[in-house]
Amino acid sequence: MILDDFVMLGTTVPEPKKDGRVFVCSAGVSAELRSLVRIYPLARPKVPHRWDIHRVPLERNPQDSRPESYKIAGDRGADVHNDINSRFERLGSVKHADRIGMLRSYAVGSIKEANAKHLSLAIIHPESIELTFKHNADSPDSPQLALFDRPGEPPSGAKRFPFTPILNFKDELGWNHEMLRDWGTFERQRKSEIEHRDGGEWFRRNLAGCLHLDENSSLLVGNMNNNRTSWLVISVLNGIREAPTLFDAIADERRPISDKMRREVYERDGWKCVRCGSGSDLTVDHDWPHSKGGASSMANYRTLCKPCNLAKSDRIEAA
Repeated sequence: MILDDFVMLGTTVPEPKKDGRVFVCSAGVSAELRSLVRIYPLARPKVPHRWDIHRVPLERNPQDSRPESYKIAGDRGADVHNDINSRFERLGSVKHADRIGMLRSYAVGSIKEANAKHLSLAIIHPESIELTFKHNADSPDSPQLALFDRPGEPPSGAKRFPFTPILNFKDELGWNHEMLRDWGTFERQRKSEIEHRDGGEWFRRNLAGCLHLDENSSLLVGNMNNNRTSWLVISVLNGIREAPTLFDAIADERRPISDKMRREVYERDGWKCVRCGSGSDLTVDHDWPHSKGGASSMANYRTLCKPCNLAKSDRIEAA
């Protein structure tokens, strides 16, 4: 198949294979497929830029049953691998004003929701987020990071770097602690060590600023093919959240529903809005409105998508 509207959203740190190839995995979105999309294997040279639109030939991988996953079609052997990215034909780029609408339907409230819906890619808008680092004790000495770009030298995967960035973020159903696998992050670590030779101090002190990481940041997350409930962060995305509404302000003033209770409501209702059947932008609603004395209990909770919740407001609906 030829996909005419693949929008690149992120690439993961290159990983070496036994045959000498170095694989880059990419993730993006396609309106044509109505889905987030994973494409691999890419090579290191001339990787498509984030937010660019491409035409690319794709085919399924019989060894990867995740519905969002595709391989670049055609010969992928070692002799042609370094030129494989030329099969992406750039058609343009997505304007800032169009990004929120383009990704709106792919946001989920939590990693648990993504697992329940058997997704392998999703957008998360965390409630809280912080960056920490894990030291890779078995990594080579920092100067060897320069080998990353030297022709003929062993390629470097994430484990070669002395520090792995970890994003600790709170989604709708609790805290998660996932590896940030973004290629640009590891490339910045490599370059900072060449420039500063400070054992990674500059990198750790400045990475959050380089990522523009704050309370409005969103995350593109993906799971592992061999462990579908194990997730990593592919990229940090900014400027894709909806502006807060009056509904959000009112909801924040109420006593918060526990993560456990919220999950139980979603699971009971099949992770879908009980009014329209939508599976996205879910909220927990008081069937008998809270403002009219409705109890904060499992029996009075139900799952509504945000549009249905906004439309209902604090009205008492007929049975």
